[in-house]
Amino acid sequence: MELIKCSVGSIEEIERFKLVMTRYHKKCLYRINYPDLYRDNEKTKVEIRDRIFENQDYIHKNVHTVRVVEQLRGGLAKPMELPWNFIPKTDEDDIVEIAKACEIRDAIFRPNFNWTGKRSHLRFITPGKAVYVPLIHNLLSTPSIVGSYHIGVNRSFLRPNFSFVKDCSEALKMWIHHMASIDCERESIHFNPGFLNLRLLTPEMRDTIIRHLAKTFKKQQNLTALTFEHGFLDRTDALRVLVAAALGCGHTLQKLHLCNLFFPKSLPLKTAIDDFDVNDELQYDPISQPAYSEEMKSEAWQKILEKPLFDQMKPETIDYYFNMALSSLSNLTVLMVNYSWLSKGNGLYLLHLECIRNANLRKLILVMTPSEDTNESRQAINYKAWSLAVRMCPCLELHLVLFETASFLDMNQVLVRSMPLVSVHFSNTYLLEDVDKRKPWFFSYFTRYLSSYFSYKLETINITVKHSSCMVDTCLVNLITKCNFLRVFLYRGPVDHFDSIHEIFEFLLKHNDMRIREIGFSIADDPCRRTGWTEAVDELKEMFTTPLALKGITICVDIWKL
Repeated sequence: MELIKCSVGSIEEIERFKLVMTRYHKKCLYRINYPDLYRDNEKTKVEIRDRIFENQDYIHKNVHTVRVVEQLRGGLAKPMELPWNFIPKTDEDDIVEIAKACEIRDAIFRPNFNWTGKRSHLRFITPGKAVYVPLIHNLLSTPSIVGSYHIGVNRSFLRPNFSFVKDCSEALKMWIHHMASIDCERESIHFNPGFLNLRLLTPEMRDTIIRHLAKTFKKQQNLTALTFEHGFLDRTDALRVLVAAALGCGHTLQKLHLCNLFFPKSLPLKTAIDDFDVNDELQYDPISQPAYSEEMKSEAWQKILEKPLFDQMKPETIDYYFNMALSSLSNLTVLMVNYSWLSKGNGLYLLHLECIRNANLRKLILVMTPSEDTNESRQAINYKAWSLAVRMCPCLELHLVLFETASFLDMNQVLVRSMPLVSVHFSNTYLLEDVDKRKPWFFSYFTRYLSSYFSYKLETINITVKHSSCMVDTCLVNLITKCNFLRVFLYRGPVDHFDSIHEIFEFLLKHNDMRIREIGFSIADDPCRRTGWTEAVDELKEMFTTPLALKGITICVDIWKL
């Protein structure tokens, strides 16, 4: 039994700031002191005092009873917390400096637009509270200090400050209304995680903001890039944002980043009409694909974006508008969404993307979180779906991002041979002993999968392992030597013997057929060694930096302080 005590706040705050109070199912409860995210999903008795956070809105009650709460996988990672001596910076130049510093090593996909270019973003400052900056400095990154800063700013989602929420909502409403009322055109719009506070606002306020946001999208004539990430909205609100972007400016959008827009486990939708199973065969007929006319799109716009909408939509209705939005994104070249967006029907929704059917999509970034378990949802993109997607869009490149999914990833379902896999970004920073695994996970099994299926495709590998369950050295050597087309290799984690890194660098010096241009190792500090790895790292740098640089290979070896 796990007891959690949360004694903060009082009910006067609710009445003072007039925040909404609604009741939802107990399975949707969110708690302040988040438990271990990756333990078993069995029901545990939890004692919650004074404050309860729910899935949709905010509820505050003074309770002293024991409630039965089902644990929720996914959400914010536990290790990504601010250090105790972190001092938040409020000056804009310092924020820009932090954002640029994050691009050096930790950013997986670096933004390719200039800081001085035209961009529109939200920035709310309350003295002594928080600073929201554009979400361009940490699109995707493994746990780090700067990455922790990004998550730490969003602590208002777990510990909302009511005065700040009210000020933020008023400023947000005024800003959106201002953008919708003037002719303000931008080439790129990047919304920051301030929209995370949409979940704490009243339904009337959320509805007003989303409708004004839709007007802003519709006025854009040259919008090519849109970023709206980490919103964690419910199905209806997230769908309205997606439809507003797709129908409002889908004909000009080229880069779209919507990672974690929906709340965990909201997708794939469970409808009675389409009952798919992961073992069923994909049934795709390009001739009978649903076609949406301009009249149907304008009718959908009027129904869900021009009129107030407070009720939750049915899954069948959400599914209809979701497919309409996918078919309206015709000119996309870069798309970043969660894996569950396209997994329904064993990859049927992947083939519903208009940018794949007209062969415009170049980079598809799929993010897979622990809440997207294919064994639980029974939905996975199978071999036939990837084969048809590559046939329709030959230039398609897949970038797979796996965050803390070691214990939930079924490699037989997710990693299939027909995937146009170009880069893999994998992180596992949790103790494997604390995870209730359906099947044992081994680092060697994962690397063997990559080297066997995708050795002729992979160009980038970024792996973070905090606790390994096997000999890492041999796996790394086999992975690098077998992937001849590899260009970037980054590893952060423990090693058993430092001599294996010597062998890798000597192999790169002897063989000229390797295409690798950047290789980095962040060796986890070994507490059992008195001197640590400092002397070995310095010796390695002195021995191999210059010879490999003459061959055009950049190396980076440092110590990872756990």
